[in-house]
Amino acid sequence: MTISHSLQVDLETLARACRVLDMEGQTDLTQGHLSMRDPDGRGVWMKKRGISLRQVRSLDDMVLISWEGELLVGDGPMHLEWPIHTEIMLARPDVNAVGHTHAYHASIFSATNETLRAVVQGSARVLGGRVARYDLRTDLIDTRETGAGLAESLGAEWGVLMKNHGLTFCGPNVEGATLNAIHIESACKAHLFAASTGLAWDAPSEEEMVEKSNARQMDWLIKASWGFFSNKLDRFEAA
Repeated sequence: MTISHSLQVDLETLARACRVLDMEGQTDLTQGHLSMRDPDGRGVWMKKRGISLRQVRSLDDMVLISWEGELLVGDGPMHLEWPIHTEIMLARPDVNAVGHTHAYHASIFSATNETLRAVVQGSARVLGGRVARYDLRTDLIDTRETGAGLAESLGAEWGVLMKNHGLTFCGPNVEGATLNAIHIESACKAHLFAASTGLAWDAPSEEEMVEKSNARQMDWLIKASWGFFSNKLDRFEAA
């Protein structure tokens, strides 16, 4: 398939983002997936099933899936949970990238009945709104109906904890979505650790968290933070 230079660049970023998530500890065997909205409106580009996040390198490792779940480009196979991606993007015009992982601390936190609160600076930035909860089922989101239910639970937020399952996250672009995944996992880890100490602790005010979260979504900060992880990936893969 012949693709434009701009789409090629976007797909290279998508591949790098998959490997950044792996580097940051969000790999669970060959599970977990990241997608981006097709610029021509045909559906979503995402990692294919059967390979790990670390293995995503090129177009050969991706598929283009229509909004109805038809395989348009690539040999497949497709992840069964493709409706996570399509239904969220259909419900959220502001979202251009969606991911789902079994991030360790987020998965554990999803099993609790606690409200995720900010312990440290990075947590406050991602939790300016909130991380939503989805508790209608703990099994795969493998139908358009369950995908729509997850999208409804996500609402206007950037992340949703799926009870006893994992984390779904999104963003205005691939870089932003990846950073949201990293920060939410870090926030869950910090909250679990603070709670385990038995010490009294507090979180920033809601007003302060909103201010920090709004600042974190600025293009320049996304670019700077992505640059940090992209450079880290280069060093990681060269080692």
